[in-house]
Amino acid sequence: MKEWRWYMSEDDGTWEILCNADCPEDESDLKSANGREAVIGKKSKASDYPCVSILPRAREDYIDGKVRQEKQFYLTIEFLNCDLLHISENSYNIEEVVRLARMFVGLKKDAALRVWKAQKLGDVISHPGKNRKIRIDKS
Repeated sequence: MKEWRWYMSEDDGTWEILCNADCPEDESDLKSANGREAVIGKKSKASDYPCVSILPRAREDYIDGKVRQEKQFYLTIEFLNCDLLHISENSYNIEEVVRLARMFVGLKKDAALRVWKAQKLGDVISHPGKNRKIRIDKS
């Protein structure tokens, strides 16, 4: 399960960190991009809204160096509150994958999974690796 960690320093504004809930807080987490200490911090659990992504199917051949499948894309939805990642079994052109992606925006987990199943996007489920962090600095 993921959690948001929000910090603020007096001189450098705020920053957020998205990480696994069991990930230890590092000393660098408590400092702004300019190295100033946080004066306040707060932790919140991730919600059950999906992260919707478009994953390129493009791949470069090791032997001839040619890029193939560059106009095909997979749809992915990830639930940060339970570490589930769904990747569509089929790939789509850009217009179709964008149309499908829009169906998930604003839906909570149960509704999103119903749409996924109704659209027959597949049963491919994985669990992302531990201790993955995404940091978003704000001014």
